[in-house]
Amino acid sequence: MSDPTHIARAILLYSLAGVFLSGLDATAKILVRDYPVWWIVWARYAGHMLIVLPLAWVKVGPDFWRTRQPLLQLGRAALLLLATIAFFSGLRFLPLAEASAIAFLAPLIVVLLSGPLLGEVIPRARWAAVGVGFAGVLI
Repeated sequence: MSDPTHIARAILLYSLAGVFLSGLDATAKILVRDYPVWWIVWARYAGHMLIVLPLAWVKVGPDFWRTRQPLLQLGRAALLLLATIAFFSGLRFLPLAEASAIAFLAPLIVVLLSGPLLGEVIPRARWAAVGVGFAGVLI
């Protein structure tokens, strides 16, 4: 059985992540009215880098920059950048709650594409979990 201290810490960290990510989206919603989207995206990732870079350096050392598949890593980063630009751009036209609900379609899209793209068999339980999770977001 898991240590109750670890469980409490996990719940706290998960809750804080939710608060910070919601705050990020709300801040972006306010800023897109007056500033170009690319400025806001740059500030987001520059801020993240300033926070994560020292933590990664201390935890892993200077080798944390190394990757075995740099092209895949760059592709992944480019897709995340494009997703952020699209989301922040959409905030200019949509209410925050609607934009967040649309963003929560991601697990559904992953499950939908995992069959045709990866050849995975999706059991009914996974479909049910995705459906219940998305219904919870909409509520």
